[in-house]
Amino acid sequence: MVASGRAATVSGGIAAIVAGGIAAIVAGGIATIVAAGIAAIVAGGIAAIVAGGIAAIVAAGIAAIVAGGIAAIVAAGIAAIVAAGIAAIVSGGSAAIVAGGIAAIVAGGIDAIVSGGRD
Repeated sequence: MVASGRAATVSGGIAAIVAGGIAAIVAGGIATIVAAGIAAIVAGGIAAIVAGGIAAIVAAGIAAIVAGGIAAIVAAGIAAIVAAGIAAIVSGGSAAIVAGGIAAIVAGGIDAIVSGGRD
């Protein structure tokens, strides 16, 4: 009886150790898998946020450059039109003054000739 009691105790102890070991291994394995999964999800999330942030910054930068370029082109175009308009006014004004002066001189000369001829 004692011998068989001991055998039962040893056998039960071994079974308990084996069962405990298996449970510990399974629990540890599950914890490792879960932890690795969480780490992968977090890392993936951070990578996605960083990549999205970089893409947003690049897109905003391109938009700013394009908008700035359009503004510069428009400003340069307006400046060119204004400059051309001023040049045309000045040039036209000079021509009008010269033409008016010539006309006045011619008219005065004709008038002088006519009045001199009368005398």
